[in-house]
Amino acid sequence: MAPLATSRISISSLANLLAKQMAIDSFASFHYINGPVPVSPPAGFAEYFGIGPHYRWLEDGGVAEGSMISRVRKFPHGSCPEDAVRALGKDWDGHWNNHYQVMEYLYDTLDKNPDIEGIVGYSEGATMAASLILDEDRKTQEIGRPRRIKCAVFFTG
Repeated sequence: MAPLATSRISISSLANLLAKQMAIDSFASFHYINGPVPVSPPAGFAEYFGIGPHYRWLEDGGVAEGSMISRVRKFPHGSCPEDAVRALGKDWDGHWNNHYQVMEYLYDTLDKNPDIEGIVGYSEGATMAASLILDEDRKTQEIGRPRRIKCAVFFTG
């Protein structure tokens, strides 16, 4: 297979390729969901992610240039990756306005699709997938809810 230029590959095309490849031998199937928060993306966003509508998971209370989705497009430089991420979030208190609603949305999806045993998350979706795994562990300990997620893949951007 010839190398592909990364500027011509979208996340959805990679996901579709992976889904088709795994379906060949019935190894796995995919159930896709969007984040529940509609977003008006910053300039240049559609060139990478395609024509909308676009959604995100996290409602961070930011608007326009102040939102994390806009600030990540101007990713700060740091002496190491950890410093760059700290600089990106320096003005954000970490509050996630819709945490309960997102967890309920994800649990509802799991309850309606009993065959789901794994999760794949990209970028902000990776954060939500990791949050679900931690929340599943909490619910297992607190109320005995059986864990559903047996494997996870996280992609960051």
